[in-house]
Amino acid sequence: MSAKRWLQFVLGLVVIAAVAVMLIPRSETAAPISATSDVSGSVAAPLPAEGPQLVAYYFHGTQRCATCLGIERQIREVLERDFAGALRSGRVALRSINTDEPENAHYLQDFQLEYGMLVLAVEEDGRVVDFEAVPEVWDLAHDEEAFHRRVKDGLSEWLARAETLSGNAGTAKPSTDATAS
Repeated sequence: MSAKRWLQFVLGLVVIAAVAVMLIPRSETAAPISATSDVSGSVAAPLPAEGPQLVAYYFHGTQRCATCLGIERQIREVLERDFAGALRSGRVALRSINTDEPENAHYLQDFQLEYGMLVLAVEEDGRVVDFEAVPEVWDLAHDEEAFHRRVKDGLSEWLARAETLSGNAGTAKPSTDATAS
């Protein structure tokens, strides 16, 4: 087989593989990390009995690249490892929101989003009282140690803010393992 024919054959296989990958449906819903989940893939811990709640929103579109999926996976890992007790108690929740769905489009304006992003928000009585976008998760996506440190530090800071609002200042420390509360 000549080099030209060999190259045509290989390129043909690449095109066929690319088309197959585009046609195979992919599941976007990751395993829930808390008690409740809805069909859109949004995961929410039960609301705390009283007081504010820290919500880590991860906003994404319908089409998700490997980096986008990796960012959500790493956020979940930090929450499960370092904030397990706060997740169980409902003081912290993760909500994965597809902003391409019409019912979620308002989040783009609510949080002044231009693209998929992590937003840390303190909610009280079902409304956002303060929030911070964390766009650097994209820059840190391929450096897991730096990513985890940034997300953990942000969650710790914002959980402390939520605790301060409820009068429980000083109790907002992330757990050191998944069994701590």
